[in-house]
Amino acid sequence: MGDNDWKSVAGVVVDRVTENLAASITTRSLSEKLTEFKIHPDNSDSTDITLIVSASDVVIGAGNGTQIELPALPESESRVTTILRSIADGKLTESIRGGMVTYQLELPDGSVLEGRTMKGVPLGRHQSVSYPAYQSK
Repeated sequence: MGDNDWKSVAGVVVDRVTENLAASITTRSLSEKLTEFKIHPDNSDSTDITLIVSASDVVIGAGNGTQIELPALPESESRVTTILRSIADGKLTESIRGGMVTYQLELPDGSVLEGRTMKGVPLGRHQSVSYPAYQSK
């Protein structure tokens, strides 16, 4: 496997997930070892999705602070695809309270991926957010 296979696999995953969605994709190199893919839905009520990939791991970000860390591509390709599709399908809900985001992401098999982060959330902000699905092309 080549040194940058993870980058090409990430591009294929993002293209596959967004193939029939009304969304745009931006890609930028954050460094020699990090590449960022951003998926911007045409529907401004839906959430952007950020995918940051390297040779050692993948980080998926969405909403106000949802952050999911996974093993590197191509090992995690199926899981990354499932998570990206679930977010684009409107299955992400966040609860923001006390400077912390608690998220729930319903996956196609009915299981729920849950987590918390304190990243980038102002103290004192309290709300619950469910993001609508991306529109089809």
